[in-house]
Amino acid sequence: MFSIIQDLEKYLGTSTVYQDAVVEIGNCCMDPEQEYKDIKELLDLNKQIKDISVVYKRDSLRWEEDDKVFLETHNFPEMLNQVRNQPYVTFVGAPGSGKTATARHIALKLQKEGYEICPVKEINKIEDYCNRNIPQVFFIDDVLGIFGLNEHELHMINKYSERLKEPINPKTKTLMTCREAVFKNEKISECILVKPENVVNLQSRENSLNDDDKQNLLQKYKLDINLLSSKNLASSSRMFPFLCKLYSNKKELKSYGPTFFLSPVPCIIKEMNSLKIHNKHQYASLVLLMVNGNRLSENILNNETDGTNENQKRHNLFVEMKRNILRKCKVSSTTESFDLIDALLQMEGTYTMKSDNEFTFIHDSMFEIIAYHFGNIFPELILKYASSDYIANYIKIDHNNSRKRKIEINCEDYEFSEKNHENDAIIDLCIYLDESQFQLLAERLFRDVQNGEYYNVFGNKALKSSSLLQHFIAVLEKESYDNLYRLLLSEADDSNGWNSKPKNVSVQDMKNLPLKRNANLCLMDETSICSWTSCRRCVRGIAWIMNPYVENNVACFVSVAILVI
Repeated sequence: MFSIIQDLEKYLGTSTVYQDAVVEIGNCCMDPEQEYKDIKELLDLNKQIKDISVVYKRDSLRWEEDDKVFLETHNFPEMLNQVRNQPYVTFVGAPGSGKTATARHIALKLQKEGYEICPVKEINKIEDYCNRNIPQVFFIDDVLGIFGLNEHELHMINKYSERLKEPINPKTKTLMTCREAVFKNEKISECILVKPENVVNLQSRENSLNDDDKQNLLQKYKLDINLLSSKNLASSSRMFPFLCKLYSNKKELKSYGPTFFLSPVPCIIKEMNSLKIHNKHQYASLVLLMVNGNRLSENILNNETDGTNENQKRHNLFVEMKRNILRKCKVSSTTESFDLIDALLQMEGTYTMKSDNEFTFIHDSMFEIIAYHFGNIFPELILKYASSDYIANYIKIDHNNSRKRKIEINCEDYEFSEKNHENDAIIDLCIYLDESQFQLLAERLFRDVQNGEYYNVFGNKALKSSSLLQHFIAVLEKESYDNLYRLLLSEADDSNGWNSKPKNVSVQDMKNLPLKRNANLCLMDETSICSWTSCRRCVRGIAWIMNPYVENNVACFVSVAILVI
């Protein structure tokens, strides 16, 4: 064709317009729609890469500032060598033990050796940002969840395990942190993260802080190195690094002396009692920060909406939540947003920290303490506004009706002494409900079912209580058959949220986890088990109830109730 057109153009004596057109046809995309999608995807990826650079530049100053008081403990050289010898390492420890600080310190050291730091929130982002031309160090905080094991994150780890073990650039590292309680969950026993050579346990015999480390930490924070006796040093809280930071920034805590390092939770709770009475704006702003998922800014408080139905719905919910929280904290509902932001600013460095214009808690432990303190006084608001993950992991049934929580919250008569440092274990920061509150919990669990949080509901240990279960069944009985059929019996293709939302368990990823293979099959409709690739995959809500691999065996009770309905 090109040859013929070339001869014609010579005969016509014209330019090479038609020859150029033939060349274009030979190279152009035959599917313009797909080409548009590919270009858009590349542009989006480029924007994401620029965004992560902005995020790190924003956070790097805070990292470097926090790193000024980091202490390389007696076994730090061994931890660093372990990172150098492995493609990925998970730092495990109790809240406040220094997991995040240690991982970030090592990342900053590697940066001086030519590494590029890439903080990401999810393991799959490594594929988006990896660079074969330069060594990188990826950092993921709380890789398996904060409040408890996040099933979705576990499946993602297994799905992308090869990327962790064999990064595109052989020198690239991935540093992760995980709470000790989450790491002990038996469901991760087959996960690659638990391999001993890839774990730095800060509570192990080798890595635990010795007395010299603790005294050096006190000195780093410009505290009296003789504040604690040798006996007190040995029995101090595992949150010691975080406590040093808190103690150095909050002068009110100094009145507790050594007791703060032995039994910090009751001390902080007592401070919250005082804050609730004497500085209501500060207390209310902390509660709002907690119920809003550990992020708050003036823009969020003003809660401007673009007018879409979904955003308008969120706006209305936030306005209602803010009004109810302020009323319970005895703060005027007309309080200006800048007053609440100013209250958070006054606590910066002690209970809160600021990044750009957004506030978060200085540590996850503060989130839990505020939720515990407020939730024990007003459990109905925690049940209404807290996340599904928090409800699943921190709301418990008070089987003994002991009312112990009332004693713990009203700490005015608490005897703070060295003898009582064991009380940190007693105050587990869970909210215990008595039978009068079971109806509220049952209604909340049903709302979570409506939102697709099947695992957090039917895997909730609270449903082992026969009394709560009866309340839950009563809630089901009030619903129409059509509604229950839609939620529990109708088929839902896994493309409609089952495999795309982090809050839900990923059906597609389940097959990557041998321990959950049978659970995965239980979630599949009979017509979809024929082949992983050729058949439509669909699930039904009732599969979670009937699933023998879900921890709670409530199947017979709830199933009978549904059949009766």
